[in-house]
Amino acid sequence: MKKLLALILAAALALALVACGGDSGAGDTNTPSGGMTKEEMLEQATECDAAKIAGETANNIARATQTYCGKTLSIKGLIREICADHIQIESNTIVRFKVYLPVEDIANLENGQLVTIVGNTGAEITEEPLAPGIPQNIYVYEVNPAYFVTDIYEYTGTPENKNDSFPGAWNVEFSEGGNLEYRRLVYFDSSVDVSQYQGKERKGNYIFG
Repeated sequence: MKKLLALILAAALALALVACGGDSGAGDTNTPSGGMTKEEMLEQATECDAAKIAGETANNIARATQTYCGKTLSIKGLIREICADHIQIESNTIVRFKVYLPVEDIANLENGQLVTIVGNTGAEITEEPLAPGIPQNIYVYEVNPAYFVTDIYEYTGTPENKNDSFPGAWNVEFSEGGNLEYRRLVYFDSSVDVSQYQGKERKGNYIFG
């Protein structure tokens, strides 16, 4: 009887060890970041502009899939929507990037902000409705996992005047390659007296809103 009881206890112990081993393996394969840190992603990432990717996707989705899917990319673009677990970067009504960032990064971002993120794109481009009730689809790139990189960029611009609709913001005129001129909404650090640069071209770091 004692020998039978000992066998039963040994069998129970073996089953418990097997169960524990199975749980440990599953936990390792479900690591959210896939084991890659932000620094590791940046080392191997290809730098891209959201508008450029959108244009190429609209032109040839098959080629865009080969070029941009299943890759580590550093993407620069404007935030069009902020959700609980991701942000949406859009450059037009054709392509949308759903970027899954850490919540602490999302909490510090603003709609309309120009940002650079780094992350892994999904294996394919999917489609979803442009908006509720609108019978038009949009191509979607999922970027997950991803990290926020920066929202500060160095440009040469001319502060024109304060923006009355957004406290603390200025309308700044920029030129791209000396040809195309465009105006953007820019926020400066509160310690900077922007009025001394009004109407004067100035090179500096800008946060675009």
